[in-house]
Amino acid sequence: MVVVEQMLVICILILIGAFLYKKKLLTDAGAGQISFVIVHVTNPAIMLSTAIEEQEIIPVAQIGQAFALAVAAYALSALAGFLISLLLRSDAGDRIALIMMSMYANVGFIGIPLVLATLGTGAMVYVTVNNLVYSLLFYTTGIPLIRRAAMLHGGVTKQDRTGSGDASQGFRGMLKGLLHTGTIGAIISIFIYLYHPAVPSLIADPLLYAGRCTTFLSMLVLGVSVAGSPFRSYLTDRKTWIFVLLRGLVMPVLVTLALSPFIHEEILLDAVLLLVAVPAGNLPMIVSRELGLDDRLFARGIILSTLLSPVTIPVVMSLTHLLIGG
Repeated sequence: MVVVEQMLVICILILIGAFLYKKKLLTDAGAGQISFVIVHVTNPAIMLSTAIEEQEIIPVAQIGQAFALAVAAYALSALAGFLISLLLRSDAGDRIALIMMSMYANVGFIGIPLVLATLGTGAMVYVTVNNLVYSLLFYTTGIPLIRRAAMLHGGVTKQDRTGSGDASQGFRGMLKGLLHTGTIGAIISIFIYLYHPAVPSLIADPLLYAGRCTTFLSMLVLGVSVAGSPFRSYLTDRKTWIFVLLRGLVMPVLVTLALSPFIHEEILLDAVLLLVAVPAGNLPMIVSRELGLDDRLFARGIILSTLLSPVTIPVVMSLTHLLIGG
């Protein structure tokens, strides 16, 4: 019921964003600027402030467990996406898109505020480690896979931008991606969890206030995306519906059940489940658009999974606990 309530709150905030967009009080350009603030300011701030507020030093073994679970969750999600793509008989390019949407969930815009609201700060250490693994995987394997899909669909060529045909440029691009504020914030947060250095209030308080804005700003941006989407064309796409339902209802339960023998804390189990169950994220879509790949499949998957998440997330939470017996 806590998850249901929080998802309803999120729906209300998304509707506020959609209302402001329809009334032309919030534009696409404004939503883009807010997205930049979320990604580069408020998300790192909420991870850092949570780590600073933690009263106890987190053991290295616990950080290591969180890292291993995050890697395993992403690997299993990728496998699930591949199997779903085979079921839907997708071509090579669409198969990569489905794998990307299965792996890379909206952990920043929905995952962080949802875990914080439903599970509290005790689960944020896993969220922080998960964000670090997300960045490491996306910039080292995700972008090359999307580039391959773009080449298959006539987007970028081997001589095109982003270092597709130049190994040194590709490495520099990957390094630049890894030096992202979210990645840096996650690394610093893990350092704080491990060693708990004294942080003056002059630094801690601004981080706390900035982090508190994350949920509202994130939902405003999602509201703009929902309001600007052609719903009718999405509602008639049978394959997208099958993918979204399998990804939203079946995949999170199976991934969590597979990892449950290695998880002995209920709060960690719920954190793993929530971060797998949140809707598909928009970072793969942004990169695909930059590389000239048709991003309509990404758009349909992201919007439909977001719209259905107030139903799918509580269902998978209840079903998983029922199956595990928790």
